[in-house]
Amino acid sequence: TGVLMFDTQKMLVAPNLDLPAFAGAQWSDTTFKMLQEKLIQSFENYDIAHAPMRPNDAVQPDYQLLTDIRSFQVIGEADALRAEIAFSAKIIDKEGKLVAAKLFQQATPLDKPEPAAAVTAFDKSFDTIAKELVPWAAQALAAGHSDTEPASTPPGRPITAPRSSGTTKGR
Repeated sequence: TGVLMFDTQKMLVAPNLDLPAFAGAQWSDTTFKMLQEKLIQSFENYDIAHAPMRPNDAVQPDYQLLTDIRSFQVIGEADALRAEIAFSAKIIDKEGKLVAAKLFQQATPLDKPEPAAAVTAFDKSFDTIAKELVPWAAQALAAGHSDTEPASTPPGRPITAPRSSGTTKGR
């Protein structure tokens, strides 16, 4: 789920910024769909054998990852721009019980005040988040407990992916 302002292909810039170079800048898809696809790819890259199902798969998953976008825009001052991505993630089981929840946020500086530099910075922001989110989700599912912040994995013990990864849903 998310704020309606993120249901757009337009590259969003914070209201306090006047950046003419971004006036016609667009993504290839809506922010919701891009985030969802990148999350699925991240889980597939982590463990393709237990990759998540897509929301339109006709299977009832054991778990679902729900995301709520809070920010996906260029922020900052004209001389210190950053690409910010922020969203909450919740893992729920098939009965609707909350298994885990966490807020993910990252802002990466832009090299130049232009859309191509923003794309690169958004990619870096997402990569940083994905490296935190995927192990967090795998650990939460493996633990199967209802804490909102799963305990950390003991040193030297790898995080294993769950048998049923579930789906990712985001808007």
